[in-house]
Amino acid sequence: MKISLTTVVFSSLSFRAGEDGKTIAEIKTIMEKDVPIGEEVDTEALTSLVNEQVKEATITTIEESDGELINISALPDVVSEVEVTELKTAPGRDEPTFRLFQLQRKLGDVIENHFAKWTGWSKRIRRVIDDRIHKMEIDFNKKSETCDFGLAERISDDNRYDKDDACKASKQLTRNLITWSSKFNVHCETGKENKFHTKIVQQLENLEKRLKKRINCVVN
Repeated sequence: MKISLTTVVFSSLSFRAGEDGKTIAEIKTIMEKDVPIGEEVDTEALTSLVNEQVKEATITTIEESDGELINISALPDVVSEVEVTELKTAPGRDEPTFRLFQLQRKLGDVIENHFAKWTGWSKRIRRVIDDRIHKMEIDFNKKSETCDFGLAERISDDNRYDKDDACKASKQLTRNLITWSSKFNVHCETGKENKFHTKIVQQLENLEKRLKKRINCVVN
């Protein structure tokens, strides 16, 4: 089960010209927490806790201000809302999607650690990665209704990658995703054309090229 916590945080404080005595709430920050199915969540307590912590941090910011732009007598006005947005069990370690999501997180780490200086570009690439992973998951779920992916297929491949070398990591992780797709995005019935797998391979190969080109890797 996923708990979505939307917190309204100040993006600016009361300016001297306004003198309204409160912070101005403008930014929404989303936090998602995985909770086991059936576990009760005290949403009121969670909301109260977050509100108090944000309020405390806001007060500290106000107090540390020199008062030139911020009204140091302002009080934080914080609002939060907790909502259960999706019921979904997290995959077990022996489930194929566990490794799929693991590779997604590792690619995200590579983007964060080596490509973050290209802000707009890295955001677009992360959306591309998330879209590919989501479609791979959907296709797997459809095929698993009629296909029995045996234990041999479920055994995890080596998912290590070079954290310090973005060029190697880009190749290793995209190739690992292609390997995953070759096992779990293919038809179990002989004679059927694997159109989705063929398409996703092309897209992942293109993703690898885009990552390498951005940081001027030697193409191989």
